[in-house]
This record gives sequence, C-alpha cells and structure tokens, in this order.
Amino acid sequence: MKKMGIRPDVVERIIGHNVDSGIMGVHSSYNWLPEMRDALEKWQEWMFSPIFPSKP
Repeated sequence: MKKMGIRPDVVERIIGHNVDSGIMGVHSSYNWLPEMRDALEKWQEWMFSPIFPSKP
C-alpha cells in the first residue's frame, strides 16, 4: 500500500492495530474514517485494475 501513497499508520488502523499509545490513545477521539476510506478506495482501484482496465 506504500506504493499507492497510503501512510503506514493508516494501514495499521485499517487492520485494527493500536497505533495511538500513551496520552494520545486516551484522549484522541478522531476516528480516521475519511483516511481509511480513501486508502481502501485506492487499494480497490489497484486490485481491480487488471480485471477492469481503464479505457485509453
């Protein structure tokens, strides 16, 4: 996913790893959904590009 420009911390959040630790993990209420959605949409495009190539 790094080749697609997706940040490693976003990938970690998608697969459910605890990225925020310490004070950030306790007080951060941001859910990262927009970033995770964008990453998964990029990955989906990459996965389906051999099956459904874009027209020139």
